Amino acid sequence: MFATVSFDVKSGNALSIPVRAIVNVQGKDFAFVSTAPNVFERRALMLGQQVNDKAIVLHGLNAGDRVVIKGAMELKGISFGY
Repeated sequence: MFATVSFDVKSGNALSIPVRAIVNVQGKDFAFVSTAPNVFERRALMLGQQVNDKAIVLHGLNAGDRVVIKGAMELKGISFGY
């Protein structure tokens, strides 16, 4: 027997970031947060469902964090030594 099941995911009040802000290194997800002008901190993320072009963040960011969206791949190279 087979069944087709679909779950409706609502965006609600969850903390989320654009998918393009997420960098993946060896199966782990990270984002870069601006902590001061031209100073960025790499944060490990635990992600939940993806809703449209955003991913729900379960752990690793706080409300109000300024997440890098444009240029995240360049910071990945600098941060991880690529």
